[in-house]
Amino acid sequence: MKDYAYVNPETFMSGADTIFVLSDGDPTDDDWAISDKREEWDQTGDPESRTKHADQDVLRFPGPYGYWSGQGQARWISDDVWRMNLFHKSEIHCIGIGEVSQGLLQSIAKHGMGQVKFVGK
Repeated sequence: MKDYAYVNPETFMSGADTIFVLSDGDPTDDDWAISDKREEWDQTGDPESRTKHADQDVLRFPGPYGYWSGQGQARWISDDVWRMNLFHKSEIHCIGIGEVSQGLLQSIAKHGMGQVKFVGK
């Protein structure tokens, strides 16, 4: 057990008992993106900076947590946090900086039986 002198090996199986989430804004992308043929009316560019780009034949659309989903994203993310933490019961504390989605962080902290703090706004 010399290799684990400062770590309890049991924690590898049981997971974390406390999680801290640090966020500086709203979710804008995820791992469920799809590619689709561009329609005539589709505008190619960066939605955050509103920078236009040359039109492409195929566009990449963000998945269900993407920027276009509006208030629905907070519900989907907080539901996932609740589901993943249902049996483990980790405390989840959230720290929001600047222009962060307060409702989303409050919901995550609530499901994680934690606290939420906001800095700067």
